[in-house]
Amino acid sequence: MLRFIASEAVPDILRELCETPELGLGKALDSWAEPSRVPYLTERFLRMNLVAAPEMQISTRGRACDCGVAVIEGSNVVDVIDRLREIDPMSNRISLVREGMTSMFIRLVQRLDSILRVMICSPWVSLGRDRLHAFASGIERSRRQRGFMPEVTVVTRPTDDQPNGVANETLAYFRQMGAVVSYRPNLHSKLYIIESATKPPQRYAFVGSENFTKVRYQEVGIRVSNDNQVIDDLMRYFLSLVE
Repeated sequence: MLRFIASEAVPDILRELCETPELGLGKALDSWAEPSRVPYLTERFLRMNLVAAPEMQISTRGRACDCGVAVIEGSNVVDVIDRLREIDPMSNRISLVREGMTSMFIRLVQRLDSILRVMICSPWVSLGRDRLHAFASGIERSRRQRGFMPEVTVVTRPTDDQPNGVANETLAYFRQMGAVVSYRPNLHSKLYIIESATKPPQRYAFVGSENFTKVRYQEVGIRVSNDNQVIDDLMRYFLSLVE
């Protein structure tokens, strides 16, 4: 199997199927394989469970194999481990986030194939430009894939309490992209939730001390991965804050 995955255009095909899961094996083969090789490659992808019939879209095993290729080609091992954990919803459902809770959340926005909804609860919202661009690019990528914007809801303190006030770029972005923004003067909770539009959906929540702002302090939090009971409770709490 390793020999097959390393051969011909198989790594490129796996990467394209992961990046564009709705594409399907047939179209990926049209881009990367010689016509005479298409029947052979189709049969091998199916036999090795790298794609799932009848849609011929990337399978869980195919995604895991793509992660292996990424490590061999020099990708960041920590990022690849995160991808592998996302592939298996049953593993590491509750984990400690020692630092970078907001950065980890933004990486999920960039990485998930398509996003159904994003919920952000933070007293202050003021990302640095690089992280705001990363967040916006993930939302835009999902919009292109699905044909419409994810549902984004934000709960935060009033504009006058925010860094830079009415000139706050993060709030301006949320308003421009059509997010529902609810203001609560006494808000102290920090809670971030993201749910993919895939089947089955991938659902993640972050609860901790870090605001949706530039990195300033050493923070701590908890990441909940695909634990539907816990995430449903967190969603209910979030919605109770939305006016």
